[in-house]
Amino acid sequence: MALRLRYTEGEMEYEVDDYFISQLRDLPSSVGLEIAKQIDWNAEYLPEEHGWSQTFAGVVTKHDPAVFFTVEFLKQPNENAVYLDLDFIDSDTYLDYYNENKTLQYNEIKSLYNQFQTTPKNN
Repeated sequence: MALRLRYTEGEMEYEVDDYFISQLRDLPSSVGLEIAKQIDWNAEYLPEEHGWSQTFAGVVTKHDPAVFFTVEFLKQPNENAVYLDLDFIDSDTYLDYYNENKTLQYNEIKSLYNQFQTTPKNN
């Protein structure tokens, strides 16, 4: 692997391989942004697996038609997630991942809350 970009949000860190970034850049911006939001939100909740990469599926429903995808990542115990690969799949394959409980979760309400959260003023 060549370059890895590291993102830090609070105490959570994750890394994104340069190949993953180049795949995101090749997408329409609305799709790429939604995928980026999903990987950001899921980084701390991904299961750990020692020595093996894992693949989870996701869906961008704000695009017509919906875009189904998989992300390959590595998350070892006591280490940050590293996103390695992005691939596109059909809805049937997405449902296979869904039935195996291997889908990215995206809580848009929590995402919006975090985006607009303000620090209370001291009186």
